[in-house]
Amino acid sequence: GGKGGGGQLQRAAKIGAGKENEAARRELRMQVQQKKAREDISRYCDALQLPSVAKEEAEQLFAEVAKKSKTRLKCGGVVDNFSSMVLASIHCASLLVCMPRMIRHVLAVADIGAGETKKSVGKALKLLKKTSTRRIPLVDPHHVIKETCRLYLQDLTLSYEQYACSTVDFLKRRLMTCGADTLGAVALVYAASVASGVCDNTMCQRVAEASGLAESTLRQHVQTALPPPLSSHLA
Repeated sequence: GGKGGGGQLQRAAKIGAGKENEAARRELRMQVQQKKAREDISRYCDALQLPSVAKEEAEQLFAEVAKKSKTRLKCGGVVDNFSSMVLASIHCASLLVCMPRMIRHVLAVADIGAGETKKSVGKALKLLKKTSTRRIPLVDPHHVIKETCRLYLQDLTLSYEQYACSTVDFLKRRLMTCGADTLGAVALVYAASVASGVCDNTMCQRVAEASGLAESTLRQHVQTALPPPLSSHLA
């Protein structure tokens, strides 16, 4: 007996320890993990100011991957990389409800330590898109503009927001390598800069803070998109 025997007794006290009870044990682990996922999703969605419909979408996406995934986590779950998958589910849910939260925003509210990186969430995102039957939409710059104004730039008028949205197609053509979320942020700064012909530094600073993008990146894109100053035509 000794320690070994005690361990066997403990194991037997749970759902039957034999191979015949493997499915039941897996089901229990799934239930425990699903409950934790629901709690995390709810907490992170609140921090990101996402509505309950986004929470429901994220829960469903997570549950779908959990059900289909055969990988077992070290912590005893069934989704490979539990926390990354929770965050990836929230990102996808935000796109489904047209209120985009980028992976960097989701990571910023997560209280899971430095282990979860953009790379690990990106990996989970790939698995989720491959596994889920839902078609996850791409990030839409117009939705980025609306959400940035709603959450961080409430003093801007609706007509300003609409004008920024109207510049998106032009900016897409001018800045072909620009990602959709960056494009939305650039449009907000560009809208403030057109009249003067130079990048509006105040708006650039505010949008950089709201979006988590570097001021220098936004400024560079805006300068590229603005028509060259009159003096350069005369040179």
